[in-house]
Amino acid sequence: MKTTTATESHLVPQINIEEVPDEKSPAAAGLKPPIPYRRLKPEYTSAAALYDTKATVDLEADVGLDGKIIATRIVRWAGFGLDESVEAAVRSMNWRPAMRNGKPLPMRILLRYNFTKLDKQ
Repeated sequence: MKTTTATESHLVPQINIEEVPDEKSPAAAGLKPPIPYRRLKPEYTSAAALYDTKATVDLEADVGLDGKIIATRIVRWAGFGLDESVEAAVRSMNWRPAMRNGKPLPMRILLRYNFTKLDKQ
């Protein structure tokens, strides 16, 4: 019986994930980037409201062949629970995978969420 070492148990299969190319790039021909079937708006948290926070959160998401989110990374932080709110919203969405010439492919996308406190009158 083979035993697994600590380093082997953390190995994750490597997937070649493409990034969305520039629209004018030849790599963009025949490409449809991943899109959510229905967008969800991240919650503007009570902590952010308390401090009247205006912020932007940028998140990179890796969308797999099946449209499932493989991984996320916050690349611009805001704090006040807004980062977690964005990640939860993105992971809750159902995604259509990227397609190139009718075939699905894994792709990394950059998502930007701007937060501003809305005044209630």
